[in-house]
Amino acid sequence: MAELINAMQQEIRRLWVELGIPAAPVTSLLESAEDSKRRENANHFPSFATYMEADVSADTHVLERLEQEKDALDQRLARVKPILKKIEQRQQLIEDRMELEELKKDPQRLLGRQGMKQRKKEEEMEKRIRQKLPTLTERLIQDLREWQQDNDGEAFMYEGRPYLETIEESDRSFRQYRAQQARTRAQRRQQDRENTRRTSQVGTIRTAGRPLQAAHMCELFTGLRRRGL
Repeated sequence: MAELINAMQQEIRRLWVELGIPAAPVTSLLESAEDSKRRENANHFPSFATYMEADVSADTHVLERLEQEKDALDQRLARVKPILKKIEQRQQLIEDRMELEELKKDPQRLLGRQGMKQRKKEEEMEKRIRQKLPTLTERLIQDLREWQQDNDGEAFMYEGRPYLETIEESDRSFRQYRAQQARTRAQRRQQDRENTRRTSQVGTIRTAGRPLQAAHMCELFTGLRRRGL
């Protein structure tokens, strides 16, 4: 019995990972958080986390409870697989986008023998992100809203938070990041212009006497010729 219970606990944990559910949630898919708290307070049975403990009693009731939870997780996984696939694709595109941003920070990356190859790689990454990310995000948002409507307002949770909020936060963070990068580039260009202006002023001061000196030598030479020297 103990081995069966342990195997069922491991299977449930695997399903948690696949569903993006944080480890050891207090509640079960078979009941709401309010129901779980009310039943626990009434001493009807403990919270579901208790059934996942290593030292849980090895009896038929525990095994049946774990089997019920596994069945519920299996059913949920079958329903949400299309959404999870889109989430996985979007997460990968987000990672690629940040990788591209980091690459662009290195001004030396396009120099040397590998410069053309690197430029082509970046262009392909940028094209893929530009074409796929907005469309995928739009479809995912639609799926998440439909899920919420079909489940009495329940938000689609992923890694412990509503994934609609994750999308909004990541988009806002990236806009802020790009704005900061633009300000940094503008400040750098302004500094470069200022440095160029100062260098130009120094060069003008150093060479200012040279035209006058050349004119003086020309005048002296002309005077000597007139004197027959």
